[in-house]
Amino acid sequence: MEVIYFLNMDENINIVLPFIGIWFIIEASKSISKGWGEVNKNSWLMLVSASSYIIYLFHTTFEGITKAMLHRIPFNSGLWYVFVFESITVVLMGVIIPMILHRWVLKKYKITRILFGL
Repeated sequence: MEVIYFLNMDENINIVLPFIGIWFIIEASKSISKGWGEVNKNSWLMLVSASSYIIYLFHTTFEGITKAMLHRIPFNSGLWYVFVFESITVVLMGVIIPMILHRWVLKKYKITRILFGL
């Protein structure tokens, strides 16, 4: 007697994997939120979330500028530690520079607040 499987093992994993990922993200969020305690106005999480729209708008611009500047420096980017340094620097500049721009330039002037909907 031959047993007919409707799905092979790879397809079973492909069906279940998204639900495992969703469950993992929910549980990770719960455990992270328990450790935060009270979030006040000066916490770094509030500073990043207040700038999230501007980070969304400008992160690719500043990541590109940082990447171009790092490629001008004669590093051998084939080495793993140079790659890791460059990657971390690019991502950080894509977040930090838009936050600085939001805090000290865009919120300061009425015209930029109107243009960017702040």
